[in-house]
Amino acid sequence: EELEQTLTTCELSLDEFERKERFLYVRIEKYREMIRERECFIDSQEREQEIKGAASNDDNSVNASGEEETAGAVEEGEEATQDEEENNDNKNNNNNNNNPIQDQLIQLKHKHQQDQTNLQDVEAIHEDIIVQIETIKRRIIELADKKQDILKNREECHEFLVEFAEGNFE
Repeated sequence: EELEQTLTTCELSLDEFERKERFLYVRIEKYREMIRERECFIDSQEREQEIKGAASNDDNSVNASGEEETAGAVEEGEEATQDEEENNDNKNNNNNNNNPIQDQLIQLKHKHQQDQTNLQDVEAIHEDIIVQIETIKRRIIELADKKQDILKNREECHEFLVEFAEGNFE
């Protein structure tokens, strides 16, 4: 009877572990999908920043060559200095506008790396749970086999006692 209770308890525990494992598996898959989507987003943002940076560099090189031509053509240096200051202000504004976006992208990449690490940790735990479930399944099979052996031995002992009591013992 004690073996039967232990076997029932193990089977209930196994059912509970399997439910938790399935839940964890579903969650892991959702997090994997979220991470893949975030990777695509980060990649697209990086490409967009590269394109903007390349366009900004092209604008700056055009402005720089235009400034040189203007400086040569202008007799007074004051106008050229004003143009340089305006261009520098525009460059600073572009850099200031890009910095918050770049900062957000850097933060997102950092969070993404942390999430990937955390997911790997959870996946390792999930693998351990699967190993434990398999161990419990084997243990249940062992207990069920022992139960059958005990029941068989009990029946044989009962038959022996009945035969002995009847005097039919050989």
